Parts: sequence; C-alpha cells; structure tokens
Amino acid sequence: MPVFATGFGKVLRAPLRRICKGFTPMKKHRPGRTLRRVLIIHKDSTYQTEALEKKDPRFLKLIQEGSEVVRTVSRTHEQHVRTMEQVEAALAARGIAYGVVNRQHSSAVGEDVDLIITVGGDGTFLHSARECTNIPILGVNSATSTSLGHFCLANGDTFGDVLDGIVSGKRRWHRLARLQLVLNGEALPVPVLNEILVHDAHPAGPCTNFIELDGVSEKQMSSGIYVATAAGSTGANRSAGGRILPITQRQFLYLVREPGMRPGDDWQLLGGAIAPHAQIKITSRMSEGKIFADGKYGFVYDFLRGDELIVRLHPQDLRAYIDPTVNSRYGTIK
Repeated sequence: MPVFATGFGKVLRAPLRRICKGFTPMKKHRPGRTLRRVLIIHKDSTYQTEALEKKDPRFLKLIQEGSEVVRTVSRTHEQHVRTMEQVEAALAARGIAYGVVNRQHSSAVGEDVDLIITVGGDGTFLHSARECTNIPILGVNSATSTSLGHFCLANGDTFGDVLDGIVSGKRRWHRLARLQLVLNGEALPVPVLNEILVHDAHPAGPCTNFIELDGVSEKQMSSGIYVATAAGSTGANRSAGGRILPITQRQFLYLVREPGMRPGDDWQLLGGAIAPHAQIKITSRMSEGKIFADGKYGFVYDFLRGDELIVRLHPQDLRAYIDPTVNSRYGTIK
C-alpha cells in the first residue's frame, strides 16, 4: 500500500486500484487546480539492480576493473538518487501529498490521484503511461548525462518550476494519440504509445505477410513492419528512415523495413502517413511471427500464419505534460 506524505508530516493512505478500466473515474485535471495527491513512479538504476541488489559477479568485476562498458553507471545512479530527492523535496515544500512506487509494481495506485510523475527516462514514462486513462502524466529525466528523456518535460533541477507552472495553469497537458491493436477481431487491452514492430520470432527471419491499406492489398516480404504514433515517430521509425510528425499530430505512420522486392515487383505500400479515421490491416504468413509493442519492455503477442492484425487509433488519448515542439529537435517535420 503506497504511503502518501505531505510536507507537514501527515501520512495519508489509500487503497490500491488499477490504472485501467476498473480505476475509479476522476474529474478532469483542470489547469490551475490545486494538486491534492500525486504518485511518483520510478525506476531502479542499473547500478542499483546489478550491483546492490543482484550483486552480479560479472558486473561487479567490470566496475572494479574500471571498464568503459560500465563507466557511467555509478554517476547515473547518483544522479537518479539526487533527482528523486529533488522531486520529493519540491512536493513536500508545496504541501502536496505524494506516494512512491517502483515501476515494477505500478499497476496499482492510490485512489484520487491527480497526477502521475515518472522519474527515470523514456522507458519509465512508456511503462507508466501504458495503462493510464484519465490521469495526466509528467516525465522527469533522472539522468540527463546519459538519458535523452524525449517524453520528459522536467529534470531534477527544473522540476519545481514545472510543477509551479502546472499548479498555476501556465502549463497544460497535451493529448498524445495512441494505437489500438485488434488481433483476430479482438481488441488487445493495452494501448501503444510509441510503436509496434511486426516481425518473425527469429531476428534474422523474414517477415512475410499481406498488407492492406486504403483498398490496396499487397503480398510482401521484408525484415519487419513498423506502425508508429506521432509520439513514437522519432524512435525506431525515424532510425529506419521513416517520417517525423509533430508529437501532438493525430495521423500515425507505417514503414516496411528493408522490403524484399524481386525484379519486376512494384509495391505501393512501403510507408507513409495514415489518416486518423483509417486503419491498416496486416495478415501473417509466418509460422512463428510476433507483434512487439512499445519496445523490449513492452508486450509481445504471437502472430501466426493466418492471423489478422488491424491497427488504428486508440479511442482514449494519453494526457501528458510534454513539450509540443519536442519532435522538431530532429530537424524537418514532414
């Protein structure tokens, strides 16, 4: 059970509820409204996990040898701890009750939470946002020396000012579109904020499928298919040569990675933007296909021969305090 503390020594407790369909509906967080309680969801640093908890001999040996492979882990651990202290101090100084939970246990939170604060990087933000419905979320980058923190509006040094902006109404949350996956006619329960990758179970295996969009259907072979939100357009999609959209855009994207066209092939469906009301359909021809949602620490679904996947916008957006111009750091937005 999370403990909610205030800067005045009061301890408040709340029963656990899921941040999902069964979560008690909350009133919309209106700009300028006083924050009563917030929940901090944090990660454990690599040093915390590997050195202090697991005491992994190989990791400790690399640390002792001063290996470049682990050169930054001690410093980033110290930064993470310091950021947690700064976030808690800022909340306590303003008399805002808060609870703290590790992201491994973040499927349960206290009732009546007005804001979720993630302390970590983009992985912690994605993990925490996965089941958020009507609760706004704010990301705090806890290790700016090594973490990009694309979704993180604040860091330890700026958190207090960002928090004041939220309370005063100068900062407002933005809606981020998410993807809904419908597999064989059944909507999967978890919305996707970044992207999905349709791929063979083996990294070197070919991705074979039928792809259908806007009345056009093609039989294809490639090294995988990305379908990304605007928020996720700067991630794997961009690295593979895909377009970048403004983070608050309602369109979403698809990209066929390394298409295996033979002489005479002239595929039309290789990538581009999909209108907010449209959907893309992928039918598997793979005996061991997979759908990877939101990266390594997201969800994986089997996608076997004959399975049909429809990807469309999720009916519920994420409410996030982000920089609406953040995607422009990568250059021209198409």
